[in-house]
Amino acid sequence: MRDSEQPIADRRAFFRRLFDFGHQPQLLLADIPKLPDSVVAEMIPVWMEGVEFDIRDDGIYCQNPEGEVYCAHAFSGHEIAMLDQYACGRNLRCIADNVAHATGVSCDEAFAAARALFEKLCEYGWCHPAAAHFDTSSGDQR
Repeated sequence: MRDSEQPIADRRAFFRRLFDFGHQPQLLLADIPKLPDSVVAEMIPVWMEGVEFDIRDDGIYCQNPEGEVYCAHAFSGHEIAMLDQYACGRNLRCIADNVAHATGVSCDEAFAAARALFEKLCEYGWCHPAAAHFDTSSGDQR
């Protein structure tokens, strides 16, 4: 009789998974600053769909409801070099390493700047991580 019970359990698990497709692990953008570097380093920045802005040499520009263009974020350091890599599918650690190699700053300094920029862009609602991420040190999904 045990053999006949196993397919029922498997069917139940199948239907539970089938109807639970909408319950992906979620992360609030506001929670990203609370995550450890090991998790944030693996995040791949993705631009929000439908958000309009213009990336220029000196900053990111937006248009207010009255049609006036303003600088919403002025670039500092190597931020423009970081943003150039956002559309390449690279994670923040890779972006930081590339900037460090190209500019001569330390990898730690470049990562701190890449993380700060990513957090700021998420705060503005312009950017988000591409997918759920795992903290490999604890096995937790973030």
